[in-house]
Amino acid sequence: MEMNGGAERHFELEGGDVWVTVPAQDSGGALEIQQITELPPGMRGTPTVFEPCDIRINFQVLKGGSPVQKFSPPMVLRVAITDQARARAADTGRLRLAYWDGSEWVLFTKRKHLFHLTPEYGIAVIRDWGDPAVAWG
Repeated sequence: MEMNGGAERHFELEGGDVWVTVPAQDSGGALEIQQITELPPGMRGTPTVFEPCDIRINFQVLKGGSPVQKFSPPMVLRVAITDQARARAADTGRLRLAYWDGSEWVLFTKRKHLFHLTPEYGIAVIRDWGDPAVAWG
């Protein structure tokens, strides 16, 4: 859905939904949020750092058909906590959300992404983005 130059998209996914909200950007222009159904090859976990248990989504934000990678103001990503992620958290003692940067998984953090958990969601505020996949682990 377009909203005054910004965009919002709700993805209904098996196991838990994902919401992407991109406010109108300082640079102007209409935005589109597009799901990418194919995952990049070679996405594997990093032992002791992050092992994905539930890859949730791969998406990109477009302006004029080109990917947007910098956001001002930032976009917001809200990812429902899945049963699979809760089970992993029960085993490991931690619930984490990460994105694939093309070569490794990078954790969403409070410091960089204002990442926080609610009882139902993981929420991140994002200023820099490509089209990485997002996973619980």
